[in-house]
Parts: sequence; C-alpha cells; structure tokens
Amino acid sequence: MRARGLLALLLLGSACSSGGLRPEARGAAGERLLAEEQGLHGRVRVVERAGLRMLSVAGAVQGAVAVDGSRRPGADSLAAILRAARPGGRSAILIGLGTGSTAQALMDAGFDLRVAEIDPVVVRMARRFFDYRGPAIVADGADFLGRQKGPVDAVILDAFAGESVPEQLLSEETLDRIQRLLAPDGVLAWRLLASPGAECVKELECMLRRRFRYRQLLGTGIGDERQNLLLIASHAACNVVDLPASGLRAVGEEAGLEGAQAGGRRIDVTGFLVRLRENGALALDLPHGHMGAVRYLLMGERARRLEALLPAGASFPTAGEIGSDGDLGPTLAHLIGRGTVMRSDVRHSPVIASLGGLANLRSAVDPDTVFKGRPLRGRASAGSPARLDPLLPYGGQLYTLAVERVHWTLDLAGWKDWEREQAARLIEQMEQQLGRGELAGVPALLREYLSRLRARFGEQASAFVVWKDVRGLASRMDEELGSMGAKASSTRKAEACEHLMEWAERREGFYLGQSPLQRLSASLERCRIGCYEAAARGDGPDARKAAEQLHEMLTGKARLLEHDIQYFDEMPPTGRSKQELENAYRETKARLGELEKRFPGLESL
Repeated sequence: MRARGLLALLLLGSACSSGGLRPEARGAAGERLLAEEQGLHGRVRVVERAGLRMLSVAGAVQGAVAVDGSRRPGADSLAAILRAARPGGRSAILIGLGTGSTAQALMDAGFDLRVAEIDPVVVRMARRFFDYRGPAIVADGADFLGRQKGPVDAVILDAFAGESVPEQLLSEETLDRIQRLLAPDGVLAWRLLASPGAECVKELECMLRRRFRYRQLLGTGIGDERQNLLLIASHAACNVVDLPASGLRAVGEEAGLEGAQAGGRRIDVTGFLVRLRENGALALDLPHGHMGAVRYLLMGERARRLEALLPAGASFPTAGEIGSDGDLGPTLAHLIGRGTVMRSDVRHSPVIASLGGLANLRSAVDPDTVFKGRPLRGRASAGSPARLDPLLPYGGQLYTLAVERVHWTLDLAGWKDWEREQAARLIEQMEQQLGRGELAGVPALLREYLSRLRARFGEQASAFVVWKDVRGLASRMDEELGSMGAKASSTRKAEACEHLMEWAERREGFYLGQSPLQRLSASLERCRIGCYEAAARGDGPDARKAAEQLHEMLTGKARLLEHDIQYFDEMPPTGRSKQELENAYRETKARLGELEKRFPGLESL
C-alpha cells in the first residue's frame, strides 16, 4: 500500500494559540527552579511546583509532567487522531520538540519519527528533565523540511518562538516543501486554541481550500467560544469524525455551528457524574486535554433520575496543578482518565455516565483570568453573557445539556463486576502464556477483551483508558511477532518482551493503576527473564550475552526489592506483604549467585 502523508501544524498567536501553550504563572508558592538557560527565543526554564515539572520558553509553558516517579511525557491525543485519519501511517517528521510528549506519543503509536528542533537548549532540557530518549536534530524547521525525502505518513509542525509562530514555517514556500514530502492522499492538520469564527481560522481554511479537496474542522466546544481546534485537510477523504477519547467534535457550517450558537447542538458525551460543590447542581465533568473545566449542567427529567446513582455523601476530588483535594482511589479516574495536569479542573466521581442530548454554551472563562486576577480582555464569548462564572472557579467552558438519552451508567462496583465476569479469565490466560514465553496467542485474547468491552459499552468504550491501552498493546505485539518470525530464538523473544514491557510502562493506564497493563507488564518481565535464562543455558558468546542481560535485570530487581523492604513501614507497596517481598529478594539473590558461578566475572558488572 502506498505510504500516506500526514501534517499537523500547531500554531500560536494573539487570536489563535496552541492548545497546550499558555503564559507561565510566576512566583507561585513552592516553586523550585531546576534549570534555566538563554535559548534562541528567550529564557528556557524547568521548574517544579505542585507535583509538576514544567518547561517554559520565554515565559510560555510548553508542557508539564507529574514528578511522582512517572516523569515520562503523557499521551498526546494528536497521535490517536492521526491514527484514526490514516490507520496505515508509519513514518513521520516532527518540527519542534518541547518536552518530547508529542514525539513520544507518535512513536508509541508506531510512527518511525524524524525530529528537528531549532533550539539546542530545548533538546537538552527534554532529554535531561523529561526522560525523552527519541531522535532530535538541532536544525531550522523550514530548512530541515527542504532537505527531507518523501513520501512520509506524517509531518507535524509544533514550533514556537515565545508566543508566536516563526513566519518561515507559515510561508507558501514551506507549504510547497511539505506537499512535495506528502503522498497523494496526505493529510494536513492545524491544532489551535481559538474561536471557530476567528479571522486566523478563516485565513487558514482559505489557504487549505486552494490546496486540498477535503477539509474538516474539529473542536472541543459547542459554539463560537475559544476552544481547542484541529483543522484537517486532505486530497483523500479522512475517517476522522467525533472522537470520544479526544473530546473533539466536528464544527463549522456543515456541522451546524451557526445553529449551535442560537439553539444548541445534539451531542453524546461520557464523563464523571458529579454534584458541584458550588451549588449542589448535577453535572458531567469531562477529562480533557486543556486548561480549566469542560462541564455540563444536566437538565430535564432523565437528568433528575441520575441523581439517585450518586452515593450519599460522595466526594468529587480534583488532582493536578490546581490542587488535590481528595483520594482518587474510590473514583473511576483510572477508567476514563484524569485529564492533563496543566491547570486542568476535573471533578472525579465513583460514577460515570454516557449521555446524549441538546447542549448549549452557558459561559466560557479564560483560565488565565482566574490565575492572574485581571478582567478578561475583549468581548465575552458568543452565548456567554457573563465574563466570570462561579461554576468555573478555574476557568474553562460551561454548557447545559438537556438529557435525551442515557446510553449507560457505571459505578465502581459495576466495573469490578464486569472485570471479574468478562475480563479476569482472559487476563489470566494472557499472563500464563506470556509467563511461558508464548506470545503468538496473546493478540487474539487482547482483541477478545476489546470485543467484550464494546459489547457492554458500545462506541463509547473508546473513551476508556483501558481501551486505548489494550488496543495499543495488541498492535505492538503484532509488530513484534511479525518481525520475529516463526522460529525466533530465546534471545529474540526476550528482546520482544522487553520492548513490549517498556511500551506498556509508558502508557497512561499503567500509572493510573488498576489496569491490565500492570499485570501483563509483570508477566512480560517474567517472559524476558525466562527467555534469557533459556538462552544462558546454551554455549558460546550468545549465552554469555544473555547471561549479562539477565544479570543486569536480576540485579536491578534485587535493588528495588531491597528498597521496598527497607521503606516498607513508610511506603508499603500495593498488594504485597513484607514477607512476600523478603521471599522474592532471597530468591532473586539465589538466582544471581547461580548465574555468577556459571559465568565468572558477572558479579563485577
């Protein structure tokens, strides 16, 4: 099949800006400066505050990650959108690195990536402080594009100079270079933070109309308020439509934008069922990829019936840079996600609901207004009579939703029942096969898991973190099995298990907990150790190499166990007693001893 080209340009300006790039809050209490250097476009800083590590350039925050032991960049919904647009895409070019989160998400989605970043300071910061380990060449983006050869499946421009886009990246010459790189069915996409009716959006649409036959505008909002937008254009039709997992929906005249501003728009949404602490109203809070809240006030008789689903005295905690005011453990945050950590206000709940109905914009508040304590400049967004709303204490968008359909509701006990009845046996079978180093049958079991999830939750299952994780693992296993062949050596199987384990441990669900990825990752580790042990029982240099790998793994495992035992009383690990840890430590040390006897000199590694 011919390679399919893809482009995503992420822009910033006074009226149009990047969805994830906002002015940095300065002087925040508890801020710790880790590094600061002069870059090409201003000071590049890495700071930690409120449990986050943030990268800023010229005062504009480029990205943030949690520092609680999971510092890898979080998943970027752009990768999932590109996969939906062109499922067969493989190669990609990315201009602009930031923290490396977009680059990592694209690689996790299976793209073979080339990355150019004009500022060497940004590259150093991404590698040193954000665990980015992928490719990155220091080069001007426009020049870099001129030197590349196509066709490629993705060309992504994510480059900013402070709060503006370098003009050379928006020139007709650069677009010509990009078109020469793209295959005939290439896709072009801009990601923006703007009103759908803003002049900059209209200008971009006009520019694309001259070059591409198919165009589509996706947004996170309902009306003409400032929101996250993705503008897509292609010579061939794209299969990107409303994506529950990304929060994006089609907007524009063909999607009823004008009618949405005046009389609402019918939508389907999945989120946390909550009581707002400000006035006790019933609402649906969505995990989302931008700042502030995405909140729906639920209206109508069907909405009133939902009230009974919330336990008496239920709390709805938040988490992230804004603050953490409760334990997320009793909620379903692990199932549909926590949202991003950059000033994202999400109220989590032990009940989630998938609803359909007529939505109208009530108000939109710029999150920077709340944090900087100054009036919102310019006119209020369309449909918003007030510039501040007490139900949006940290900004965002507030909608009303006249509930017409309740697709399903789910509480924590219901999810555990589904896991026990539909998923537990499948996970056990996968654990057993992986533990024996038998990878070939696991993708079919993963797809059976997805089939059962869809049978219960329909199309809305794609909003689940576990859906994305399991589908991604099945795809990665297919790739590993395809490259191994039918008669793979024990060493090659061990390498495949290692690649899959590293991929799983970068996924959102792994760090949220209560995910099959954690159990399967442990089985992949057993697969890796078992396969290296089998290879080490042979003779010659291959056996020695396998023994060296095995020794390194067992040594690391012993150190982690020793740490967990030493600090057990202060930080007990989930699900393991101290006696179990001590037994595992003794077993690991014994295996190390046997390995060192067979291969003298390993103890010095």
